[in-house]
Amino acid sequence: MAACSACTAGAPKPAYPLHPFSRPAAGGPVAILGAVERPCTVPYAPGLTLRAALKFAGGPSELGMRDARITRGGLTFDVPVQAIVAGDAPDLELAPGDQILVESARISDQ
Repeated sequence: MAACSACTAGAPKPAYPLHPFSRPAAGGPVAILGAVERPCTVPYAPGLTLRAALKFAGGPSELGMRDARITRGGLTFDVPVQAIVAGDAPDLELAPGDQILVESARISDQ
């Protein structure tokens, strides 16, 4: 499997994993909750990214979005949602069963 462009670009690696540790062909849905228009579960498919899941959930709620906390198995990590959506940080590939909690932007941040 070829490495993604974010992995080979020579840029500093983000503090969050860009790819799942394993890539099953099918699995449980990905839950996306918090500051999105339509909190929901998204059917998992190989290659599903955070940006695609956010679109499926209708994008940010009226409160906007800031960062997200992803729980994957026993691992929890934070990702910079605003920067990923803006294209300023690499998008990450989700794994079956990921739970994404999108934090709302505070009024002072808008």
